[in-house]
Amino acid sequence: MLARGLEACTAWNRDDLTTKLRLAQARLVRPSTLVCVVGEYKQGKSTLINALVGSPVCPVDDDLATSAITAVYGAEAPAARIRRVVDGRAQVEEIPVEALNLYVSEQGDPAERAGIELVEVGIPSPALEDGFTLVDTPGIGGFLQQHTAATLRFLGLADALVFVTDASQELTAPEVAFLEQARQVCPNLVLAITKTDLYPEWRRIVERNREHLAARRVDAEVFTVAATLQMEALSRPDEGLSEESGIPALLGELRGRILDSAKQRSAVRAIDELRWALERLLQPVESEMAVLKDPAAAERMLDGLRAGQERLSRLQEAGARWATMLTDGFTDLRSAVDLGLRAAVRSLLAEVEARLEQVDPAPEWEALTGEVRQRLSLIAADRLAVIEEGAAAIRDRIAALLADEEQVYPDLIGAEVVDVAALWAGSQRELKEGHGRGVVGVLSSSLTALRGGASGIYLLGVAASLAGVALAGPVSLGVAALFGAKQILDTRKAALKQRRQEARMILRQFIDEVMGEVGNRARQLVQDLHRLLRDHYSARLQELSRSTAAALQSSQEALARDRAGREQRADVLHRWADQLRRQLAELPTVEPTEASG
Repeated sequence: MLARGLEACTAWNRDDLTTKLRLAQARLVRPSTLVCVVGEYKQGKSTLINALVGSPVCPVDDDLATSAITAVYGAEAPAARIRRVVDGRAQVEEIPVEALNLYVSEQGDPAERAGIELVEVGIPSPALEDGFTLVDTPGIGGFLQQHTAATLRFLGLADALVFVTDASQELTAPEVAFLEQARQVCPNLVLAITKTDLYPEWRRIVERNREHLAARRVDAEVFTVAATLQMEALSRPDEGLSEESGIPALLGELRGRILDSAKQRSAVRAIDELRWALERLLQPVESEMAVLKDPAAAERMLDGLRAGQERLSRLQEAGARWATMLTDGFTDLRSAVDLGLRAAVRSLLAEVEARLEQVDPAPEWEALTGEVRQRLSLIAADRLAVIEEGAAAIRDRIAALLADEEQVYPDLIGAEVVDVAALWAGSQRELKEGHGRGVVGVLSSSLTALRGGASGIYLLGVAASLAGVALAGPVSLGVAALFGAKQILDTRKAALKQRRQEARMILRQFIDEVMGEVGNRARQLVQDLHRLLRDHYSARLQELSRSTAAALQSSQEALARDRAGREQRADVLHRWADQLRRQLAELPTVEPTEASG
């Protein structure tokens, strides 16, 4: 179908429509399919991806964890590049594949890893054909820390989620809770239980995990895999050992159901694009045929085409209503996001202040900072979700305004949330040593007690001498103890106050830093979405204008023909019209989706 549509667009010199159909054809042949691999630290995510693609592309180390999101896609030759943000600007840098470990794991220099948002690795692999992409993610680590919101946010862009847990123990409560949340974001959920070759009790663990999922009503396919067996099977090669590893079954599930779904979405979008192109080609053909059929009514038809051309010209002006509505909508959206961020920051700061007044931040520092980072991640994810929802609402309003122009929904791009973990690790954010903790704190309190006791004895001695009273040794020591205890209490209060103030300053600075980055990302996303919608509707209006202009020109030329020329031209147009209508009739009827257009 697309091939015939391309031939028709080429014959009518519609390079704009030809470009659209070629892009649709490319998406249909190679649909983009994103499968996200998620799990806690050291559960075997990277090893699993290596086994799926049949190559040690993701670095694996018993002591070092993956630190960057890594997308592995199919390519004719190995290649790697990193995408990072430096001084607020996106940069793409080609890197040697053999040096990948320095950029995606904790082994590398933190300065080299700074600002990296994504690492892309291309390798030749049958598993990665047809646009199939696997994404290795950093370990989430407890699922209550800062990576949770970022991972859930990323899943909104994925076609499927493979959740990895090993067979050493059954699913924990946080893991099941995460799966509940993930199921709402990404409907295609697969549970991969790894390292079954290392734990004799893996069958019992699998059954317990099934029970946990059923109890929480989490619908997920469960696969048991032994990635190391698959790598061994590939090195021999040994098909029997490969089947035993469970990897072929998991890969078949992913490349079957998930890839088929992606191909279906690409087909729906291609049909939308083809229908749009054929209708634009048919418009001038039908207009010219009508003129040839009834020259007396031609002037009325030409007036209608001229009016349509004028309307489309006005719609393409800078001050057109739809353009003003688009600009105003995104201005309001930007203001709403800024106000929401400020309100969220005020609320979080108030909670932090209240919490600090209730606890000693020294022993509670890890838990306290973990909660703050989690809240910041959730705030970031929420604000970006507000932007995308607001952009979709603006898109719907513009589409309704231009309903007479037969607009098609454009895709809306997404954005990643701010990596709060990277920002937290970017500078020293620990409380200073010696504030009432450890040996230094004990020695400091002891010296303070001695100083307090000595000064108490001295003051009491002066008072006694003035009164003419002699104090015995034990009495002096008791008084010294009282004065020393009070001094210790005062010193501890002062130290606690100092720790709270220091913690307040650290957390305030960090919150400001994260919210500044979130604000920058939010403004950039608003700008990108504004540009995307503006370009989409501008292109559609230009295509319509070009079709209307072609209809007007062909109709005027038809009036200038003599009778014989009109009959000959009418035969050509009838054949074209029949061909275009037949192609339109052959297109399957599909429900409109936001992914189309």
